[in-house]
Amino acid sequence: MNKIIIGKDIVWYRGITASDLLQKMNENRPLVGIVINGTYGARSHFAKIKIPEGAEVEFIPWREDMTVRELLAYEMDEAFVCAATINGLLIPEDRFDTSFIPENAEVWLLRVVSGG
Repeated sequence: MNKIIIGKDIVWYRGITASDLLQKMNENRPLVGIVINGTYGARSHFAKIKIPEGAEVEFIPWREDMTVRELLAYEMDEAFVCAATINGLLIPEDRFDTSFIPENAEVWLLRVVSGG
């Protein structure tokens, strides 16, 4: 699935969600998540994720033998991802290449947070 721009490729309206967008696009393939303006969103939150006008959006299709590392290829800012969870199981960064994502899995990317 290619990136689309909301308001250019798809008509935007206030409150449009990722679920609404999937419905408009008649998309029914299994998906892992969504990237909106470089930020990843988990599949379970599609109904809650509001898409701003002019946003660059890409849905991430699931495929057999997809690894966490391959998922990060969609993530613009992967430098701050330190771990992931697949269906609640913690996956450390050193296992991203060998951790496969099953179909319909819930995948979360965990980021380093710092500050004072």
